[in-house]
Amino acid sequence: MRELQNNIHEFQDFYTFSPQKRSGILLTAIERTHTYHFKRNTAYRISVSSKGISETISDEEIVRLLRPTSQVFKSYIDIMGTAFPHHKPEAFIGWMEQNLSISLPNNAVKLKNSYPSLEDFLKFIEVSNSHLGLEIGTSSGTTGRATIMVHDRQTADRAAEAYQHAVYSLWGTLNQHQFIFVMPSETRIVMARIARSATERLGMVDQSHFTIPFSATPDQVRIRSGRLFEPGVKGWIEQRILHPFMGWMNDNYVKSKYVNSTIDLLEKMSETKANVLLFGGYIQLHHIYQGLQERGFNPGGDQLAFGQQSMI
Repeated sequence: MRELQNNIHEFQDFYTFSPQKRSGILLTAIERTHTYHFKRNTAYRISVSSKGISETISDEEIVRLLRPTSQVFKSYIDIMGTAFPHHKPEAFIGWMEQNLSISLPNNAVKLKNSYPSLEDFLKFIEVSNSHLGLEIGTSSGTTGRATIMVHDRQTADRAAEAYQHAVYSLWGTLNQHQFIFVMPSETRIVMARIARSATERLGMVDQSHFTIPFSATPDQVRIRSGRLFEPGVKGWIEQRILHPFMGWMNDNYVKSKYVNSTIDLLEKMSETKANVLLFGGYIQLHHIYQGLQERGFNPGGDQLAFGQQSMI
């Protein structure tokens, strides 16, 4: 694996290679990566073995390899019998160990029987395994049942490096761009967390702007979705008080806050014709479009102008 990583690290000009050469590199990387995880990842080994795939594969067998979906990262729910991992910490750690290709040390700190929230529990896992640099991300909470993905420091570093090479090569963007993320900076939602993590690793903190100034913990995301609540009195409070309050806050405060913050940044950057990359979901971008119209920016009126390498 170390040899493979070293080889990949040398391919900074990967996107300048011919399609045939790129395909050959990718096939080799997939085959070696499969062998690496087959040896170390119990859940992966069981899954692909059920398809008759062994440790070493041929090019023809690649199509039969596991394609991870959100269900893979939610499998703890069926195994543990609950969508609240923080109520069964020991069982969840067991699930993690089955699904990781790295070894977790025997925790010197004794697990509690239960944790107040999923955020508290995930933070405990990260802190108690800080030497591995674990980063635990979750989904955006559409169903209320969290997709949970665990990365170690090496994986996160590789992802940031891959992002850098891909963006620089495919979009032609370099370090001089200003990045606007219509996302919270304090969250486990994977898209936003990767954005923050990658810009930190690439030394782009000063030119990166997150315009949703509120945290979004897995528990807050779950409650706001209105699909799943804790059992008992706590769940009653979540459903009857916190869920409607969060909806009201989003409609009456959060939305206007991030819309105005984003437009203020766009106006400021327009003055210097900066190259801007604006990232956001369709809903957030639509709200910003409406906000721009309210301020008089439209095709027939005032307009914002940016550098030629700007993108949404």
